[in-house]
This record gives sequence, C-alpha cells and structure tokens, in this order.
Amino acid sequence: MSFLDRQARLVNLVQEEQLREWLTQFEDEQEVGYGCAPDNCPIARYIRAQGYHEAYIHVDPFNITVGLTRIKTPVWAVGFISKADIYTVISKVMALRFLSDDA
Repeated sequence: MSFLDRQARLVNLVQEEQLREWLTQFEDEQEVGYGCAPDNCPIARYIRAQGYHEAYIHVDPFNITVGLTRIKTPVWAVGFISKADIYTVISKVMALRFLSDDA
C-alpha cells in the first residue's frame, strides 16, 4: 500500500460519526480513554480498536499519526481534544458530550 493510500485510509477512518458509533458499545460511565494522553485518548483507542493494535498512535490537536502515516487533525477532533484534555479519565457519556455542540 502506498503512502497516499495509507493516508487516505486514515482520513476515512477518523470520522466523527464512526467514533460516536464505536462509543455506543460501552456502558455510560465506562472509561474510554484519558485526557492529555496522545496514545491513550478516546480517539487513539478508537483507532487501535480498528485493527491498529501494534502501531504507534499519537493524537494531538495538530496531527494524528498511526505508524509512519500522519494526517492533519480534523476540525471536529481538535474541538474534541480541547474538551477532553481538561479531564483525566474520559467516560463514554463525557466523550459523547464532547462530540455534541453543548459540551
């Protein structure tokens, strides 16, 4: 797979609705990630759950890196990260609230 193919695949993977759907499998107060943890935040955990178990994953407000592939962090994810990074432990309910406009 070429670099551009890997980049396109990552762009298609990191979508707000896909993260929201992934979150539905958890109990309301279940931990889904940590704030200020670029490799263990809810977005990083979601990416890992999509089959990137062994890959280096780093999520920050500027870039999302999986292995050697890097993309610009989508605008929705920048907002999500800025809200999540205020907290230590992120639950499903919190993550869904961060994805909504009323967070």
